[in-house]
Amino acid sequence: MATAPLVFPALPSGKSFDSSKFSITPNDPGMRHEMEGGYAVTRARFTRKPTRVFNCSLTNITQADKNALETFWDTTRGTSRAFSWTSLQDAKTYNVRFKSAPTYTYRGVRQSHFWDCDIQFETV
Repeated sequence: MATAPLVFPALPSGKSFDSSKFSITPNDPGMRHEMEGGYAVTRARFTRKPTRVFNCSLTNITQADKNALETFWDTTRGTSRAFSWTSLQDAKTYNVRFKSAPTYTYRGVRQSHFWDCDIQFETV
């Protein structure tokens, strides 16, 4: 049975990622071996195109937004399933998966239940 491709969900509040906390880190495919003579030997670990890691943050999201993100995390079975995500920087759609579990930090006061969320995606 074929399943529909997953797409990162729009949040109920309409919030988007915080561009001030957005960064991209390319994974280094190289291996380096330091030799006793003071020189280094390097080689590529693999020949495929290196992956990239996108570090993103959502700030002051509501409890409903947090619940939507947790549901999507469960749908992707954590880091195991790929999905489509549109980058803030270039508006391109990338095939990514979670690199690690999202980190939620509570920012609410009294009756205000707000969260900050840090997410890492890696290209597939």
